[in-house]
Amino acid sequence: MTPGPAATHTAPQGPRRLTGLPAPAAPRAMPTDTSVRILQAALRRELELRLRVPPAHRLGTDRPLRRQCVHPLLALQFKRTPKHGLEVEVPADLLSEGTLTEVATVVAAGLGASPAMRGGGP
Repeated sequence: MTPGPAATHTAPQGPRRLTGLPAPAAPRAMPTDTSVRILQAALRRELELRLRVPPAHRLGTDRPLRRQCVHPLLALQFKRTPKHGLEVEVPADLLSEGTLTEVATVVAAGLGASPAMRGGGP
């Protein structure tokens, strides 16, 4: 019996940073509607990358994410993005049942909250 090819092990990658997002302090200093728009665009780009949406297409910001192929497992994976990148906790059910606008609004509100409310330390 000949040995098969050696299995390759790749180290797990850390959480992805949202592309096009300023440092977490910047949205805190912006008016709420501006920070929601910026966060919405960054979240949409991140989901489009994960879903491999062709460049000519876009996810709708006001359509439920579940109707745009965001299944519960993807919602749980995507939940890590705002949690690790911005230290904001977003409910998993909102990431599958809500819209990008609703998610961006929750993230913007979490950026203005105290660390304990954001899901961080004291």
